[in-house]
Order: sequence, then C-alpha cells, then structure tokens
Amino acid sequence: MFLFILKRLSVGVGLLFIVVTLVFIAVQTVPGDPAMIVLIGSGNTSEITPEALQATREQLGLDQPILVQYVTYLGGLLTGNLGMSFENRQPVTDLIAARLPNTLELIAIVAVVSIAAGIALGAWAAQRRGAVNSGVTFLTSLGISAPVYVLGTVLVFVFAVTLRVLPAGGFTSWADDPVRHLQLLILPVIAVSVGLTAVIARVTRASVNETSQQDWVRTARSWGLQEPVVFRTAVLRNSLTPVATVAALEIGILLGSTVLVERVFSWPGLSTLLVDGVAARDYPVIQGVIIVTAALFIVINILVDVLYGVLDPRARQS
Repeated sequence: MFLFILKRLSVGVGLLFIVVTLVFIAVQTVPGDPAMIVLIGSGNTSEITPEALQATREQLGLDQPILVQYVTYLGGLLTGNLGMSFENRQPVTDLIAARLPNTLELIAIVAVVSIAAGIALGAWAAQRRGAVNSGVTFLTSLGISAPVYVLGTVLVFVFAVTLRVLPAGGFTSWADDPVRHLQLLILPVIAVSVGLTAVIARVTRASVNETSQQDWVRTARSWGLQEPVVFRTAVLRNSLTPVATVAALEIGILLGSTVLVERVFSWPGLSTLLVDGVAARDYPVIQGVIIVTAALFIVINILVDVLYGVLDPRARQS
C-alpha cells in the first residue's frame, strides 16, 4: 500500500510541475506589459515614463531572461511565495489564504451532502425499479439540466424574497456569528448540490444494476443470505468505484467553477478572486489561483486512487 501511495504522489508532483510550466508560458504569451499595469494601478498615470517603466520591470524581475524568470518563479513556489499582486501589492499567498477556506468549506459541505444523497437515491432507485426508478430518472435529469445560476436565482427569489426565511447572500465569518454563517451557506449549498447529487445518483443506479448481475451476487444469494446483507456487502461496496471516480472529477471541477454561485450569493471564494484577477490582468493572482486549484485537484484524485485501493485490492496490484 505504501508503494501504491508513493507512485501516485510521484505522478501528482509531475503533473503539478507540468501545470506550473504551462501556466508560466501562457502568462508570458499574454499581450500587454505587466509593468504598465502596475503603474496604471498605482493611480498616478502622470508618472508613467520610460524610466519608471524600466524601474518597475527591474523591480518585478521582468528585465531578466525568460529562463531566469522561470527558475526564480519555481524557487518561489518551493518556498510558498506566489508573488505580489499587481493590483493591490499584497502577497498572492495572503489573498488566496483569505479566500481558499471559504471555497473549501462550501465544496466540502456540498461533497458530503451530494455524495450521501446521491448514493442513497441511486441505490434506492436501483432496488425499487418501476415508478420509483422512473421518478428518480426524471428528477436527476431535471437536476443535471438546471443551470446553477438559474437555480440560485430561483432559490433567492423563493426563500429570501418571497418567504423571507433565509438571507439572499453575503458573508459572515464563523467567529463573528456561527448561526448567520450557516444560514448564508444553505442556499449556495443547495444550488451546487442539486446537479452533483443528480450525477452521482445516476452513476450509482447504473453501477448497482450492473453489479447486481455479477456471479458473486448470485452466489451470495444461493448461500441463503438475506437480501439487505447481500446488497450491503456484495452489491453496494463493489458499485462504489465508478461513483468515487465521478465524484472526484466533479468535486475537482467545482474548485474552479463555483464562480457563478459565489457571484449570485456574494460568497467571497477562490473563483471570484480568479475572475477579479483576470479582469484586472493581475497575472500573479491568476497564476497563483490556477496552481493552487490544480494542486487541490491532483490531491483529490490521489485520495480517490487510495480509496480505490481500499475498496478494491486489485487496484493496488495493478
């Protein structure tokens, strides 16, 4: 098991190195002069002279050859230095550290709710079949096809504007007001969870139906085991591998795609920081957010690979 985890970690480090390299190259090819952006962001355009531009380039290290800049950037990453924001001259690490917990909290709650509800709903539909199966199919199709920004707007209109039982959006830290913090989380979690729950439910139902036809399930029934025991030990556990794959991919995608939910509910997360960085052409912020997101995505997939090894020992051997 140790070698299995070590191999996955080595692959993850290699992938992260590739991501860092591609992001650095992409930023270098973007039109525009970062030194000019920094001077414009200072607010005093009268001081934008050739001398000031050259001094700013030297300050940012942009006067160095590309290879030297690349090596310097890698060295900074190894020490946790993601550079300085062009827009507000704050360390990118501090900006990400202030936003990342909010995004991780939202995604973690969405993951727990969606995985639990999706597996339960999919397994129930696979066992019941008939009208229940058709009803679950309809609901999951509706959940997958509903855009998250439309669903979020509808939730705000129903629960905040019409019924006035939940706040429309905003942010309050847990330390300041835990109750208010949880109230502000309810609508964003529902808006994101609906689609993910629908996807996991459909994958679970299909996987359970396929596993139920396997020889070992028929053998377990022939031994006289009760159907709940057979389902729990022989069917459900062996059906979770594809569910884990889909869940990991979807959760990884959520790391960079919660911007619509964060915008609708004014939730200060990592995605809005990325969008603001793109709008301001704040290259260090863009690089930092993409690298952190990629690192989290890789870590999630490594954890899923380890989970494979727990659910199916054959995965470790292969």
